[in-house]
Amino acid sequence: MRKKIVRIIVVSLLAMAAVMIWWATAPEYGDSYSEQQRKLWNERRALYPLSWGKERGYDLSDWTVSYLTGKNRDDAESFAKQKAIRNKELAAEQMQLRDAEKLDFQLDRNVPLDFSSLPASQVSVRECLKRTRGGDADACLMMAFHLGWNGLTNQELLSWGRARDVSFWLGRAEDFKRPGTRFLRNFMTMILPENRKREVIGKGKSTEYPCPDYTGLPGYAEWQQCLRNGDLLAYYLFKLLAADHVLPKREKSLLMEALRKKAKSGDVSAMEKMCSLVFDQYFDMDWSQYIDDEMIKTRLGKMIGMLPDSMRESTFLSFVRMGIVSAEDTETMREFRETAVYAHEAARRGSLAGMYYWFQYGQASLNTYTRDDWEEVFLYHRMMLERGYIPFIWNWDRGYKYPLERELLESYYPPKTLLDVHNWALTRSGLKDELPWRTDVLLPKTKHKDEVLRLLDEQIALMGADAVLYEMLKNPNCWNVTHEVAEAYVVKVKELAGEGGPLAKLVLGYLYENGLGVSRDLVLAWNCYSEARDAVGIFGLELVLYWDPTSDDKYQLYYMQLAPSVLLLSLGVRFADFPGRDEAKLYTLARDLDQYSKSDHAGKLNYLLGRVYEDGIGTPVDKGRAREYYKRGRSSYTGCAERLEKLGEDELDSSEQN
Repeated sequence: MRKKIVRIIVVSLLAMAAVMIWWATAPEYGDSYSEQQRKLWNERRALYPLSWGKERGYDLSDWTVSYLTGKNRDDAESFAKQKAIRNKELAAEQMQLRDAEKLDFQLDRNVPLDFSSLPASQVSVRECLKRTRGGDADACLMMAFHLGWNGLTNQELLSWGRARDVSFWLGRAEDFKRPGTRFLRNFMTMILPENRKREVIGKGKSTEYPCPDYTGLPGYAEWQQCLRNGDLLAYYLFKLLAADHVLPKREKSLLMEALRKKAKSGDVSAMEKMCSLVFDQYFDMDWSQYIDDEMIKTRLGKMIGMLPDSMRESTFLSFVRMGIVSAEDTETMREFRETAVYAHEAARRGSLAGMYYWFQYGQASLNTYTRDDWEEVFLYHRMMLERGYIPFIWNWDRGYKYPLERELLESYYPPKTLLDVHNWALTRSGLKDELPWRTDVLLPKTKHKDEVLRLLDEQIALMGADAVLYEMLKNPNCWNVTHEVAEAYVVKVKELAGEGGPLAKLVLGYLYENGLGVSRDLVLAWNCYSEARDAVGIFGLELVLYWDPTSDDKYQLYYMQLAPSVLLLSLGVRFADFPGRDEAKLYTLARDLDQYSKSDHAGKLNYLLGRVYEDGIGTPVDKGRAREYYKRGRSSYTGCAERLEKLGEDELDSSEQN
């Protein structure tokens, strides 16, 4: 018996040794197309460390590379260029393999779409709107998000119309007893005027300062409890409302700890929310920028900052080279790696959000793709397409590029093959025709007025009134419709203007001035522009683009705070005689607008201001002053050059000599 046991042990040990020898001598990569692609991709990934950001080395400044590597800037530039050259060579090899292989994309086009199990944050706007009608309070909060910050007018500071939409949907959520919404509504009332103070047109943002104290607002305790429960949506809306204000870390830390605790216990929903909280902040910028900032603001970094200028940078880089200061030791890197693990875990448990975040960000944590890692990339990509996962399809269609997402796939599949499957997924998911995902609004052009009005109401519900109104301003072709359709457009604009919206009043004035859908009426145009100017209030920092038939490039772009004044001035300059035209008011407008005339893009404004002084509108004729404006604007507006030529650059008339 003992001999038998010994023989078994010896045989087992020999077998294990044989396996180990085989494993050590086995090739790391196979001969298949997929394996050869993986080999080349791993070589590319090895060029760049994770700390270089989600794009792993693309477009980093010499300063950033220097601080991350400890090399001086000249060496850092050379170092980065060498890596870029090698990366380009490897990418070319991948493309050559791809073009020779012509791989087909295996896709099951019969997987049924089912969004019922997904939270409101992961479905389309149309689905969100549908859920609100069934009393879904979270869907109401997501509608506030979509109409406030995520539509075609994606600007940080709310316009009058978008603020009204956000307030409406917060109110609906409160009606449905959604915790945290009472505080959010009160916070919104407090913070909007403060946000307006932070921006000065023509001068950018004022110096950063902390958010005003909000802890005493009604509903704060309930909202804080929401964070303890892991309520990401309540926090996101709070952060968006705060705009650029510097927020205390306490609420985010409270939420993060709640999500971390749940994620550790295996809660997949918490893993998804944690991914969103950590990764979405890198949507428009790389974590390398956060890492730089953290490295500089460490205690040691602050001490180095006290050294003379000539010693500061070289000392810091020396500490980086010695490993005393390291990107890997930053909170940003630790948090990123931790969250990448949760994204991967959620993905492996079948979470589409987990797949999305692993695909979009988590892959960056891999320096080497194992066979399993590599196969998961294509599996998750296929599953998100087959199941119509909205966030992934949306971001891909809008052209957001993450090299670890798109470059990998674009180096693996032929371009047309990849385009075809994504177009199929886009159409099937309903996003192809869903307006909030488009770059332009397609106004309805059906024959019947009532149907046009119904469709306009549907568009406004999905994306807010501002987007529809902007389309009427910027696209003159939208008015190439039948009289009945144009009449319906005007009815809707008048309805929105009657509700007090400054943008709607501006559009209505524009229609009257240009005779679009209505007979030209300069008096009504003047009145509408004046009302729009008075109605802007604490808003007005959104940009307004409108078609200008009198302009060289046919478009003008102004902040809403300025647009009514510019259009009033233009109206008064273009038309010298109509009832209600007030020259004193026009001159006051000209003086107010003077401070914005020094911009390189203020050609048309300089033309209007020059005309005020050349024609003596509300002020004595001053051709010297007119020349100053024309000279300032001639490089960007031919009208200025023409008026200057007519006046003569240096010629003095009798009024100037006196």
